[in-house]
Amino acid sequence: MGIQARFVESNIYDLPKELDGSFDIVFASYGVVCWLPDFPAWAGVASSFVKPGGFFYLVDGHPLFSAMDDDPKTEGVQLLYPYLTSGVPQLYPEVEGSYAVPDAKLEHRRTAEFAHDLGEVVTSLIESGLQVEFLREWPFCAWQALPRMTRSDDGFYRLPQGEPNVPFMYSVRARKPA
Repeated sequence: MGIQARFVESNIYDLPKELDGSFDIVFASYGVVCWLPDFPAWAGVASSFVKPGGFFYLVDGHPLFSAMDDDPKTEGVQLLYPYLTSGVPQLYPEVEGSYAVPDAKLEHRRTAEFAHDLGEVVTSLIESGLQVEFLREWPFCAWQALPRMTRSDDGFYRLPQGEPNVPFMYSVRARKPA
């Protein structure tokens, strides 16, 4: 691509020991939040790399969708897992494969994810010194979050018409004061 780039491998919570500097934009997207056991600490790390006047932008799967029953036999939208969990890991049943490679042969087939509700996300960003400019919720997803979702002409996946209008993704932008 002809751009200068530096790649840093690090535990995200240890990144301040591995990376110097600050940036106009710090960006995180799809599938980041569910792997974080400590969202407030992560927000602090992200904020530490935003230049004064710069912003942090996050777009990810909505925590409400993570609580939904994704069994193909389930009709309508039903919650199967708790929405408010305060960072307690949610252990999912053993499955074959993964979201990335459905037919992968895995030794460990149980998944643990961390749900962080929107209140925790926004509060953590504010407490890390950022000013939230907006929070948006979207009734579509960048991937097929539920088996009955279909891909629209715009490339996003949506529930069939007539099903409840619920959020599947959200985005938040927060600026560091100049």
